[in-house]
Formats: sequence, C-alpha cells, structure tokens
Amino acid sequence: PQTPNQAPVSDAVIVRRRMELLASDMVTRALVLVSRKNYPQAQRILAETRRILHTVLQSISQSLPPPSARGTGGPGNTTPSSSGTISGMGMARNRKEVLIFSAVRTLQAMLQDLQLLMDALEENVDMFAHDQRNFGAQQAMILRDQKSWSKRSAVERLFWTVDNCIELVARSADWVGRD
Repeated sequence: PQTPNQAPVSDAVIVRRRMELLASDMVTRALVLVSRKNYPQAQRILAETRRILHTVLQSISQSLPPPSARGTGGPGNTTPSSSGTISGMGMARNRKEVLIFSAVRTLQAMLQDLQLLMDALEENVDMFAHDQRNFGAQQAMILRDQKSWSKRSAVERLFWTVDNCIELVARSADWVGRD
C-alpha cells in the first residue's frame, strides 16, 4: 500500500540498469581523477556512488516479501514451472520476485567490486594507478556493455556466458601471429 507522499517504485530491471550505468560512469570519472592525481575527489566519487547503490539496494530489498513467506531458497535456486511462476526450494516465485532477486544480486556485486576499488585507492594511490586502474576500467566497461570475458570478480561473474567465451576464442584467431 502506497501512501500519498511515497513515490511509485520503479521496476527492478529498470533500477538495476540505471545503477549499472551510474556505477560505470562514476568509476570512469574516478579513474580520470586518479590519472590527474586528484585522489581525494576520486575517493569522494566512489564513496558517494557506494552510498547511492547501498540506498537503492535497501529500497529494492524492502519490496521483497518477508523471509517467512519466501522460504530459504535463494535467487540462484529457481526453475520455471508450467504455471508461469518460478519455484525455488519448493516455494513458488513469481517473475517479479525473481527480477528483484536479480537486481539485488547485481547491486551486491557492484558494491563488492566498488569496495575493492575504494580499499585499493585508500591503501596506496601509487599502486592503485599501477594495478587497480585497469581493473576499474574493466568493471566500468562490463557494467556498460553487460558482457564479460572471465569470471574473476563479482560483476564479471554476473555477465559471463559461454557464448562470450566462444566469441573471444573466435576473435583470438585474428591475434595469432602468422608466419
């Protein structure tokens, strides 16, 4: 039930995609600031992005049914049934719940990878520019394109598919040195 002061909640898929694009853009901006040696501003952008993602995650999580109604099955244990619902661990789930679980999983993965970047930037800015900058750029690209070539980080695991690997192998034929 909505109160008159409460704005309508957007669809979880739309919110998830908006947050993916926001995180991608903010990580890219933070990397630009790091390249200009403006480390405090880069840290501020990453911290604010984390705060926004965390707030949205809490908001989306509140739209889930209470744990007693959901059972103990997680979003990874879902299979379609003939009635159009999704069942996990014996509990029926509708499509909306599955999409909300997917959005929650994606936001958690983004927060995890964002925390890795923030920790690396706090620990040693010189090592960040050398080691973690490429990681940050890769995470931003994966969030923007929704395509991953490996399963190293939480975000990469979300968007990795076998088809992407097959495509990468097909492209690699162009990279092989020719005699």
